[in-house]
Amino acid sequence: MVNENWNGHHRFFLNAKDTMLDVPTMEAIKTVYPDVPLKKEFEDFEAPISTKNVKEVIDWEPLYSWRDAAFSS
Repeated sequence: MVNENWNGHHRFFLNAKDTMLDVPTMEAIKTVYPDVPLKKEFEDFEAPISTKNVKEVIDWEPLYSWRDAAFSS
């Protein structure tokens, strides 16, 4: 991949957009870490690790969710 605006180096953590939990993300976080202040609220099963940086820098984003395959019958 060639990106003319690339400067220096970047670190990326590639992950899915959703969790593998059977409870919504906010419910899980509040159950396990009730006193931890959050910078944002998470919707449904949204992954608490953002893929925003890798999308902006190299235009990568996950294409699939295990939920699509698991519930597509």
